[in-house]
Amino acid sequence: MITQPLAVAGVVFFTTFIPDEDVCAGSGDTWVFAIDYRSGLAESAPVFDINNDGEFNSNDKIVVNGVPVIPIGIKVGRGKGSHPVLHKDTLFIT
Repeated sequence: MITQPLAVAGVVFFTTFIPDEDVCAGSGDTWVFAIDYRSGLAESAPVFDINNDGEFNSNDKIVVNGVPVIPIGIKVGRGKGSHPVLHKDTLFIT
């Protein structure tokens, strides 16, 4: 983690940065995670709209070892991401 987390309605959002193999190049990937602030586990319902249908439901689960699970993190993209910012109902990371 390289930024300050954001807690909203019992969910903690935070970004992480995974540098490329050549850490001196200064590039890598940013991920955003969302976990329950009390347990540190996945929320009981999806937090990320994985299939981009505008809804947060069981269709937003991923399959791990043949079992559908609620993802706790998604890749934001290349570069060092900002801390999570919530505006209305949208989470922003630049």
